[in-house]
Amino acid sequence: MRYYYRIIILICLGWIATGCGNKEHEQQNIRQTRHHASTSDRYAVKTIQVEGGWGYAIYVDSTMYVKQEHIPAIAGVVPFASEADALLVGTLAKEKLEQGLMPPTVTVEEMVNLGIVLPAQN
Repeated sequence: MRYYYRIIILICLGWIATGCGNKEHEQQNIRQTRHHASTSDRYAVKTIQVEGGWGYAIYVDSTMYVKQEHIPAIAGVVPFASEADALLVGTLAKEKLEQGLMPPTVTVEEMVNLGIVLPAQN
């Protein structure tokens, strides 16, 4: 009979230990998810139509923070050829802001890696 009590006690202790460990892990995941969601909710990218093409705007807490009406890092004032290109570069700049990089500079090389159509430079 003592043997059965020992087994029952061991099973209960294991169940309690496993349950508590999972609960802690679950709570940690919830905290991380909340932090990630709150960061993502703060930033938004919207494309804007400008004369001759596209640009983008980045909003932080619903307030416009960046307004980029032309392709960054190239000579001249040339808008993006497509809305998709503007959105891709705007999203990259937004991610840099989320990481705390100021200013959220985007290079020609990064745009080429994204497949952005860039005008020929002299």
